[in-house]
Amino acid sequence: MRTINLKETNVYKRYSYAPTLYKKGMIIGYKRSLRHQNMSHVRIKIIEHINESEFKSFIGKRIFYFTIDKKTKNKKLKWGKIVSCHGKSGGFLAKFKQKIPPTLMASPVFITFLPCTKYTN
Repeated sequence: MRTINLKETNVYKRYSYAPTLYKKGMIIGYKRSLRHQNMSHVRIKIIEHINESEFKSFIGKRIFYFTIDKKTKNKKLKWGKIVSCHGKSGGFLAKFKQKIPPTLMASPVFITFLPCTKYTN
């Protein structure tokens, strides 16, 4: 696996600092109706303040969270995708392949800005 050196890329030349390649968010809850809830669709709130002009640009971005295996103590990444906006205060609906356990509510997620073609839903 090849690591990316930011000093060799054009990203580092454009900025005088290394830009962050992700934004932090938090899982709020499942997408639900009065009697049913879908455990693979979750509501996500971005912690940082974003403008309404940036709001639509997050649709289609990849999102991931960490899980730790209890037996082997290995970290695993679970990938998903932002599907739509939810409200006007920085909330989004995201879709994951696997169901998300209820113990992960209020846990951090990361929204990437890099194009990710390896992990697709």
